[in-house]
Amino acid sequence: MKKRTSSCQSLGESGSSGACMAGTCKQGYPFSIVWSPIPLITWLMPCIGHMGVCNSEGVIYDFAGPFSVNEDQFLFGRPTRYLILEPRSAMQLFAGTTHAAEPSPSSSSSSAGAPSLSRSPSVTSVALWEVDLPTLASAWDLALGSIVGLYRCLWYNILTRNCHAFVADFMNMIGYQGASNWNMVHLAVLLFCKGRYASWGALLYTWLPFCLLMALGVRTYASASLQCPYRSLNASS
Repeated sequence: MKKRTSSCQSLGESGSSGACMAGTCKQGYPFSIVWSPIPLITWLMPCIGHMGVCNSEGVIYDFAGPFSVNEDQFLFGRPTRYLILEPRSAMQLFAGTTHAAEPSPSSSSSSAGAPSLSRSPSVTSVALWEVDLPTLASAWDLALGSIVGLYRCLWYNILTRNCHAFVADFMNMIGYQGASNWNMVHLAVLLFCKGRYASWGALLYTWLPFCLLMALGVRTYASASLQCPYRSLNASS
């Protein structure tokens, strides 16, 4: 495991450019979005959890707090769900270099005074389906390194600039599936509906607390409902 870092720097030079096929690396889930439950919160609302994104070798990056992006040290333990992305669907992956720009009103996570990332128009001459995997991996890692470097300079806001916003900004920067309007809600729904469970144990870890709380609530409500008629009879007598 690599140590948690919070320096304001990019992975552009030190980031890995290896070419692992999705699902075959020992480190995790290459080219994937990963998710894990947040204790107490996910127990009550299973659609809410912690999210991160992986580079080409399965190393997880997640926005964990002010000026802090974890590197292969997922904040709430090992991921329980994942969604493999197709790097060749990243339409802006070869769209030139990234640079800091003024915040846009339509940004998924930026607020007043915070920098955002913008990229030059896509290079239409690049046929992504003809690009070899190592080249795709290198471009993917470079783009991820740019967004990591940006978020290591940003404050954390649980509502507007959080782990979901970090992943959404990365998806927008690479133009995944030709879209530039990815946001926290889109990603939450996508992972909830299409995310795969890492194992049967991960499935139980995600849903068992919620099911137990629901069963306890139903039993408590049923017991209270059954006792009400008897209380009324005793009061009238």
